[in-house]
Amino acid sequence: MSDLNWNQRNMIALFVSTFCWGLYTALFGACIYALLSPKGSQELQKTFLLVTVVLYALSTAQAVLMFWQAFVSTDLASVADASVLRHERLLVDIGGIIGQAFTPCATRLVADGLLIWRCYALWSRRLSVIIVPTFLLLAGVACGFAQVGISARLYSIRLHAPLDEVEPPPIWAVLVSRANTITTVMYVTSCVTNIMMSGLIAFRIWDGARDIGKRKTRYHRIASLFLETGVLYAICQLLAAIWFPLQENSTSGAIIIAVDTISNILQQLVGIFPTVIILLVALGKTAQQTTEYSLSAGETPRRPSEISAILFATPPPGVKMTEARGATSTVELEQGSIVMTSTSREQKAEKV
Repeated sequence: MSDLNWNQRNMIALFVSTFCWGLYTALFGACIYALLSPKGSQELQKTFLLVTVVLYALSTAQAVLMFWQAFVSTDLASVADASVLRHERLLVDIGGIIGQAFTPCATRLVADGLLIWRCYALWSRRLSVIIVPTFLLLAGVACGFAQVGISARLYSIRLHAPLDEVEPPPIWAVLVSRANTITTVMYVTSCVTNIMMSGLIAFRIWDGARDIGKRKTRYHRIASLFLETGVLYAICQLLAAIWFPLQENSTSGAIIIAVDTISNILQQLVGIFPTVIILLVALGKTAQQTTEYSLSAGETPRRPSEISAILFATPPPGVKMTEARGATSTVELEQGSIVMTSTSREQKAEKV
């Protein structure tokens, strides 16, 4: 592996990127089909459809850039003219700069933003729950833009360097070190954000379904899916954060290949993870937190009783609460509903 040249490493990266993009394409098709089915909130479906298309378009652009970089660099080892070599290497660098703008900035902003919004909706729109992850998201996006700026500076140095220059200027090593540090911070912030949000979402679903008997197994599977998908994404980010700084002073081809591989997986996984969430929502397999208000018998409109419900995407038959005397927690799943009494007073549920 250490004897692989740059072209061969590009071929490996291209294979990984294309394979992940193919999986994403199949998932994208299933998600679009589910979103276009006539059920649920049309406004919510339009929003999810827009997010899904934007994420897939950005990931597709990233895959196309990866192919273009590999294609341009195929003859770098066979061309003897130094000016031609530099020209083609600069083309590869331009593709890298554009790709960095897509993945860390645009795609991650949309993907992590969707996850934060989902958690915000489940936790009754509590701002306190999303303050830290929102800050981490903005910090990660800022690191992405900083990385693009440093890459552009490196491109400028290579562009204006004399053809007979063998060693790069001292500023080159400084900029490369800064770029590696910024990239590590970006991966760490995104990793922490995803772990926090996936954990909070899974806990909210588990907590809302812990007292509903045998049917809680279905909710627990949903919570587990959120955790497993989020943990997979977080593990890839953590590996990237660990390996990326190691390549700065490493002569091992294995480290470089590992970094290239995990980077290309993340370029597609950053779109795959939120698309899985959207697909679950479209299929009615995930939850969102809503708050309703009902009037207890004999109470004035000024003193409503709060009904907290975790509603799944497929709307069940309406539930009308009568003679409610206290807070009632309702978990509704697809076409059925479960009413959990949280007070000792009698409550009645009437389907409408």
